[in-house]
Amino acid sequence: MAEKTSPEALALSKRHSEQAKQNKHPPCLGPGGYEGKREVFRKMDEEAEASGNTKVKKLRPRLKQWIYGRSTDSSGSSLKFPNPETEEVVSRILKYSKDKKKGISTPSKERDELSLALGNPEHTGRTRGLGKLTT
Repeated sequence: MAEKTSPEALALSKRHSEQAKQNKHPPCLGPGGYEGKREVFRKMDEEAEASGNTKVKKLRPRLKQWIYGRSTDSSGSSLKFPNPETEEVVSRILKYSKDKKKGISTPSKERDELSLALGNPEHTGRTRGLGKLTT
């Protein structure tokens, strides 16, 4: 317990809390994170396909995880989001993905559909979306 109450740990905790408050589109994942929801996301894919809603299923895994992770409904047939801004980002992701498939736009590794839809620059030099064991 002493390591969590040290001045360094408290400062780090405060910094992380402030950083989390800046997240406009917080995920609804729980303690397992994206890895813990992998099976739920797979079921959401199956339900979406069964209902004929294949827009999200055809996306790259990183984009699907972002969308499913922010949905308040665990059914893939109808996605619901906690705020309209997140819904707007999801429609931009779908639009950029559609444009990419048509050849209208060519997102790069650093400026993919998600970073374009969010309006955020990608953090280069970091490994993303590969789980807890990746260093």
